[in-house]
Amino acid sequence: MWPSLYRAEGLPVFFAGIRSGAIRAASYGTARIGLCEPLELALGSKTGSALVAGVFATVLGNPFEVLKVRLQARPADAAGGELRAMAAMVREE
Repeated sequence: MWPSLYRAEGLPVFFAGIRSGAIRAASYGTARIGLCEPLELALGSKTGSALVAGVFATVLGNPFEVLKVRLQARPADAAGGELRAMAAMVREE
């Protein structure tokens, strides 16, 4: 299967969605870790701050997760770039 996919689509097909995955990981991790301490000071609860930071990070990172999965399922959409694919996704939905 892998050799036939490589012959039909080329090497880039194996990396479809990797940039959007990296954006998702960076945005999710940064929001989750970066907000936890300031929220702890504001809320006075470590558990509450972790919960709020996790929810916010999930809401922030989820569109990039959806984009990653779509680009992996349809690599041809990645030809125009992730920003164009994200704009099309927002326009259509």
